[in-house]
Amino acid sequence: MQEKYGGRVDLEYIDVNDDPRLDDYPEVKKYLDDYKTPLPIIAFDSEPVMAGALSYPYLVAELTKRGIRPEGENGQ
Repeated sequence: MQEKYGGRVDLEYIDVNDDPRLDDYPEVKKYLDDYKTPLPIIAFDSEPVMAGALSYPYLVAELTKRGIRPEGENGQ
């Protein structure tokens, strides 16, 4: 993602078992508290959008929907 999108995206892995940064994501914590949501939980701008799988095509589609395109596309 970093190679394709450069500084347009910031990816962050947070271990839900012991990373204190999880407190910065209360919307994600809600899903963890129900003990039914599968991991991983994927969030954009702290908003959970999918769980249980990591799909590159889905991530690209979600970025495109948010107006974020790879470097070099559409004059960027």
